[in-house]
Order: sequence, then C-alpha cells, then structure tokens
Amino acid sequence: MHPFMLVINCIPSDKTKARNVVSKSIAHIWVFAENINDAKDIAENYVMKYGWIPRETQHAFEITNQQLQNLHPAEFELYQKASVYGIAMDMISGMDEQILPDGTHMEIPLDKLID
Repeated sequence: MHPFMLVINCIPSDKTKARNVVSKSIAHIWVFAENINDAKDIAENYVMKYGWIPRETQHAFEITNQQLQNLHPAEFELYQKASVYGIAMDMISGMDEQILPDGTHMEIPLDKLID
C-alpha cells in the first residue's frame, strides 16, 4: 500500500447536516491504496459516505519521502491518522459568497458537517 493525497471539491447532498450553512467544501484526504485509481475511488466513496458529492479532484498524487518530511504539521497529523486507519479526511467549507478571492473562509468543525 502507498500513501496518496487528494484534494476534492464537493457540494452537500440532502444528507449533509450543514447543507443550509455551507454550499461547498474542499476535502483533503489521505488514503493508502495500491495505485492512484484505487485511491481516487476510495476517497470519492469516503466523501459520499458522509453525505457529500464529489465534483472535481484538484490534486491526486502519491506522496514521496521528501514531501512527507516537509509536510505542514496539521497535514502530517492527517497523514498519521491515515497510516493507522487507512484513510483520513479534513474539510474546509463555506458558502460561495463566504469564500473570498483572498482565500479567507469560514471554518466549521468536521463533526458539524457529517453524520
């Protein structure tokens, strides 16, 4: 198994608890898989499991040892969770009008966004 990092743009489904508060989300997902295609399938199914609809994969790649050593601490923590559980996800969510060109956004704890 190899570690892959994916960034997937999502929209809420009718099952999403925060559908009246957020209109989109960016999922950062670490998954261990045999290849990139399996990693994408696993990640998209994981997003859908929590009531989100994947729309576009912005990034999908296998992490190298050098990249792993240079990860931001929060990203490394997510990687470590995936190394234990096989997959880990964090989401940045907001309304279209709340995500501004300068990148500022509203953060909502993940437990408020998923059942």
